[in-house]
Amino acid sequence: MMRLQTILLPLFFFLFGFSICAAKKSLLLDKPECTQKRLQEVDRNFLRLIAIGEFGRKFPEKHSDLPKFCKETNRLIDSMIKFISDCYPPDEQRIFKIYFFSAKRTVKPFCTKKRTKKLQQLLELGPCLNTIINQIDCLDQLTNKTRELIPYQIGRDKINYACCYYVDALKCAENVLNIQCMTNNAKDVILDLVRSIGGDMVNFACGDYTESTDRCDHIPPLPKNKFDKSVKVDKKLRSIAFAQIGMVESMEGFSAEP
Repeated sequence: MMRLQTILLPLFFFLFGFSICAAKKSLLLDKPECTQKRLQEVDRNFLRLIAIGEFGRKFPEKHSDLPKFCKETNRLIDSMIKFISDCYPPDEQRIFKIYFFSAKRTVKPFCTKKRTKKLQQLLELGPCLNTIINQIDCLDQLTNKTRELIPYQIGRDKINYACCYYVDALKCAENVLNIQCMTNNAKDVILDLVRSIGGDMVNFACGDYTESTDRCDHIPPLPKNKFDKSVKVDKKLRSIAFAQIGMVESMEGFSAEP
C-alpha cells in the first residue's frame, strides 16, 4: 500500500531531469553478466521490496521483527543497485535508483533506531494489514494499465492516463483497507504515509490529473485508431518500475533537456 505514491517519480525525473532518446528501446548493456535471469530477479526483488501484492512480504508486527525486515530491505536494495550499476548506462541508472530508494523510503519508518509514535502505529497495524497483504492487487492493476499504454501512439497524453491510473490505484487501496480490523485512524495513518512520499512531485508532473480533481472522471477512452498493433509488449516483467519506463520510452519524439 505504502509504495503506491512513488510510482510516478521516475516519470517526473524523465520529464524534468535529463534528456533521453525515445527510439532507444533496449536499455540493457550487452555484457555476459547482464542476463535475463538477473533481470527477472531484479523484477522479483522489486516486488518483494514494496511488500504488497502476491509477491510481497509481511509487515513487522512487533519490535523483534524489525531487524530481519530491515536487513532484507537493505539486501534487496543492494542486489538491485549492483545489477543496475553493472548493466545500465549512467542516466538509466538514475531512473532505477530513484525507484529503489523511493521504495526504501516507504519502509524507513520501520528501520529507525528510535521508538517513534509513527513506528508504534505501524507495528499495531501489522497484524491486520498482513491478513490481506498478499491479496492486494492495486499495484498489479496499475502496472497492467500502464503497460497497456505502450502500443498507443498518443505522445505525452500518456502521462495524463498514467496519472489517472495512479488515482485509480489510490482508490483501490482505500477500498481494500475497508476491512473490519482496520480502524479509521489506522487507515488514515497508512493513506497519509502514502501521500507523504511523493505528493509534491505528483502535483507537478500530473497537473490537474490528481485525486483532488475530477479530471480523471472525464478523461476519454484510449483512442482505438491510435493503437499500433505492431508494437510488442513484454509482459514477463511484472513490476511497475519496468512498466513505467517502457511507457515513457514509447513516447514518440520524447526528449527533455537538463
